[in-house]
Amino acid sequence: MVPVRVEAHPVGRPALETAMDFVLEAIQRGRNPETVRSNLKGLDVFRAFLEVETVKEAVARLVSAGNGQANMTALKFQTWLLEQKKSPSTVNRRLGALKVVVGAFRFAGAITWSLDVPSIQVETYRDTAGPGTERFAEKMAELEKSTDAMALRDRAILILTHDAALRRGEVASIDLEHVDWKAHRVWVKAKKRNQRVDIPISPDIEQALRDWIKVRGEAPGALFKNFDPAQKGDRLTGTSIGRISKARGVGRPHGIRHLAITEACEALGGDIMEAMKFARHKDPKTTMTYMDNLKKRTADVSVKLAEFRKGKRRQT
Repeated sequence: MVPVRVEAHPVGRPALETAMDFVLEAIQRGRNPETVRSNLKGLDVFRAFLEVETVKEAVARLVSAGNGQANMTALKFQTWLLEQKKSPSTVNRRLGALKVVVGAFRFAGAITWSLDVPSIQVETYRDTAGPGTERFAEKMAELEKSTDAMALRDRAILILTHDAALRRGEVASIDLEHVDWKAHRVWVKAKKRNQRVDIPISPDIEQALRDWIKVRGEAPGALFKNFDPAQKGDRLTGTSIGRISKARGVGRPHGIRHLAITEACEALGGDIMEAMKFARHKDPKTTMTYMDNLKKRTADVSVKLAEFRKGKRRQT
């Protein structure tokens, strides 16, 4: 693809150079670590799109171009990502990183405009089934046969993801001190919340955590540590948890959360308010998508019963 050329123009005061360091620092301040990583990744992809050497140069070209040219560049970036077969949610995240940066420059007084390129509409929760109850149970049974440190860690992570329906970023956020044994709760950095929220944990979750902590040790800090010999950091990241989940044969962590919420709907007899509390959804419409999935599951059962009625029950 021909490189996009964006001509530089003055942006007023404070000067671009003065605001640059503030802006690049601001996009990391007070944000969820997963959001920070996503924004930095988005800026690096934008750098590659412009075919320049550094993120600073890419940001400078975008912001100094002026409102109209910057919007055109962002629109071309969006189109380029779609041409790369990126999903709508990924495209929106990458474009969102540009919007965060431009918003920080505006906050700093360097510009008076913002990016107006709309996000792509995403069909949310299109697959709420997850890995399936039987497959998840089968893979967890296999994992329970191993007692090495990595297996104990991974088992605790997957049980939290399923039994408490935690998101991968929430699991990664837990420190040892955030496990409240007396209250049978764990404090997590929840999605789109600045403060931690407490999540009740069952005896099974507690036992899985205790088994892991026996080999982890009682040292303060990240509950789930990285065994990576490259020593990329002590704490497991959400990305690492995603790799662990896939390596253990149960798919994406969010798919496991989907499975857990669907099973919760069934266990609660279709009580949408209780299911909302368990899933920590703010909008009942979101929970209803899992109810719809439960209806499909019920329809599958009806098909099986019809087969039984017609004498097609498999002989054992």
